[in-house]
Amino acid sequence: GHGDETLLFLNGGPGLPCDYVRDCHSWLSDRGYRLVAYDQLGCGRSDRPDDTALWHIDRYIHEVEAVRQALGLGKVHLLGQSWGTFLSIEYVLNYPDRIKTLILANGAGDIPHLVSELDRLRGALGSETVKMMLRREAEGSIDHPEYQAAITILNYRHVCRLDDWPAPVKRSLDDWNMAVYGTMQGPNEFTFTGNYKDWSR
Repeated sequence: GHGDETLLFLNGGPGLPCDYVRDCHSWLSDRGYRLVAYDQLGCGRSDRPDDTALWHIDRYIHEVEAVRQALGLGKVHLLGQSWGTFLSIEYVLNYPDRIKTLILANGAGDIPHLVSELDRLRGALGSETVKMMLRREAEGSIDHPEYQAAITILNYRHVCRLDDWPAPVKRSLDDWNMAVYGTMQGPNEFTFTGNYKDWSR
């Protein structure tokens, strides 16, 4: 869209292409907003270097600013979703004069607290399933079908509750760079073992 107001969207992931956000926010362009979403380094149409030293939140903060400057966006309305909320919070703390408003969706401000809530959600699967999951994680055998079945249930209960996930979501998931995700977050949405596992604001 074209307009005086710009909505800069920082999507979930990390390592997830931004395809899934394109259609669901297109109605805003009819209301005079310029919508900007981009594939962060390591995913989608962006470069995919193998250097794991690049996969940390500080580098992504400066990438947001580089994109904003390169596109001449001026002050923006910043919308962060999931991983994008962590990134948005850090961006605002580093560049407070670059935004007009901040919108946070489906995120948290404290990973240790989030993990305690995720453990509560796991608990609803029953004590035997929780024991199995902890055992598989300790053994490094999270690819086992019983562990993956538990993660699938959690995903359908708490990530996307639709029986058939939307095509843009599937498209992004099919191109997810799990090397970035695993380095920064962990193996799945319910296990934080990556380099931002202690992040808190």
